[in-house]
Amino acid sequence: MMNKQLLIVFFLAFWSSSFGQYTYEYDTLSYNHRMLGSVDSTDALSGTLPTTFDGGIGIMSAEGFSLNRLNNDFGGLRFNQTIPNQPLKFSALPFIGFSYSFGGQGTQFIRAQYVQSFTDSLVLNIDYARNIGNGYLRSSTFSSSRVNLNLEWKSSWYTLKLTGAYYTDSLDHNGGRIADTLDGNGSVIKDTLIETFGLAFSPVWKSNAAAKNTYANATLTNYFHLNSESINRFGLLTRHQYDIKYRAYHELDTLYGIYDLINIDSITTYDRLNLARIQNSAGAFFVSQNKYIDFQIGHTYWSNLNLGNDFDTTEIDIESNLRWNFGRLLLRNKFKQNIVGGFGAMSEKASVHYNHLKWNVSGNLSIDRIAPIPFQRSYFGNNYAYKLDEIKLENRLMLGGTAAYKIKGDSILVGASVNSLSIRDAYIFEDTMWNQTGSLNALQIGAFGQFQVGKFHFHPRVIYSIEPNTYLPQIQTYARVYYKSTVFKAKKLLLLIGLDGSYTSAYQPRGFTPSMDAYTWNQDPVLTKGMANAHFFTTIEISTFRFFVRYENIGYFWNAKNISEYTDYPIAGQRIRIGLTWSFFN
Repeated sequence: MMNKQLLIVFFLAFWSSSFGQYTYEYDTLSYNHRMLGSVDSTDALSGTLPTTFDGGIGIMSAEGFSLNRLNNDFGGLRFNQTIPNQPLKFSALPFIGFSYSFGGQGTQFIRAQYVQSFTDSLVLNIDYARNIGNGYLRSSTFSSSRVNLNLEWKSSWYTLKLTGAYYTDSLDHNGGRIADTLDGNGSVIKDTLIETFGLAFSPVWKSNAAAKNTYANATLTNYFHLNSESINRFGLLTRHQYDIKYRAYHELDTLYGIYDLINIDSITTYDRLNLARIQNSAGAFFVSQNKYIDFQIGHTYWSNLNLGNDFDTTEIDIESNLRWNFGRLLLRNKFKQNIVGGFGAMSEKASVHYNHLKWNVSGNLSIDRIAPIPFQRSYFGNNYAYKLDEIKLENRLMLGGTAAYKIKGDSILVGASVNSLSIRDAYIFEDTMWNQTGSLNALQIGAFGQFQVGKFHFHPRVIYSIEPNTYLPQIQTYARVYYKSTVFKAKKLLLLIGLDGSYTSAYQPRGFTPSMDAYTWNQDPVLTKGMANAHFFTTIEISTFRFFVRYENIGYFWNAKNISEYTDYPIAGQRIRIGLTWSFFN
């Protein structure tokens, strides 16, 4: 049975804490807190699903086929441009959590968490994650690491908040597999190589291509309290942020036979891109027991370095943040408007959360009018060179909500969700440059539930998508079925054994250009086939220690081997993964 902590995380934002809170919310850890949350989902949350795609970034899941993911990928890059900050966690006792799992294809997933409140004025959080794998296809080794740091120190007149993030990944790019025979439009007529040779020995487009991506961010926020009243405070704030993004792409091949353009070398490519940004802002804030509001004006300078194609810009923005509690109703709003140097870009993020008795309801609104990133505006590499003649804004709108109702405590729960996405004038990578030709509308309607009969649990989920380009499967169904019970006379050992099942209907796979790290959205007349999949799992828990085994992608036995996840990237084979988690309060 899913415990209350998981339900809270799933349906609500993090609870407010009275611990020195002037600016934002804490996630307060209870003594029952465990690494990766509830034992009911430890195995699934410990790593990502198998995939043949570069860098181990799969799509065959509800999250992969979500509107959030579609919004990020449509006109975007494989390498995520930002890392969301982790919410600050408070614990009365120092907490250390660790998770490790390994499996086929050299797969390893490492997760670690450290939370300590040294005094009632000083809190430190560190989160770490690492993924490693050799991949299913040739030349598909990858590794990635992420570190998040949160620190807060406060006094009667001053509060300091420091956040930092570092992410790096190194990967081989193979460009996907080569199919047997293609027609004049590039569609597969005959495809037997993968059936004959299997994934590991199927020919691929590239054998000597690799990339390294790095992102780092540090933000220091200072709050100066101008009054000594503990309930209602107002004051001045300053925020200082620095971030840097770096990408290097290397390829060794007869490039003159692959690319139409050769700018530097016909055999070897070593493209580099470095974008650094520094931002300073100042403003005022007001905070009370149930609300927080601030207003800032900020100056940003960024510099783009790219093999001599260097340019920089200064921008000025205004920003406001609001959080307001009306009893069980929580409102959040974040608004940002560019006034100089950023083409008038604007961002509006609003959310509402309601929790009362058996109801959990949330809604979200996101409006973005954004300029293309520097990489899309102008670029020079060995095989690509372009510059936009005119820069215009993209328009993106997301609106959605979720409602859940507990019919019988945590034993029976039902819920529904509705989410919509509208994109206009998005910059899409087409052949050799970015063109402002991307538009789409999408709607997702979902229903989910949680049912318990004795020691048996059933968690179904159904998602129906309407998207004219078929970038999303029209039908998605997921179900997690398991048996959960204590065993032996002492009843200190908890056992779970179950099965994850899924079905996704046909969809239009997105393409990928490794040398540009860009998704492509050319219409292929051939859709993927619908497919069913399953994963077996078992978990045991003894106090703060958990051990689990997962047998993933069982559906590879019965699905056609040439079904594409991405264009030229077939579905991955089976994988056995073994892991453990350990949680410790000192």
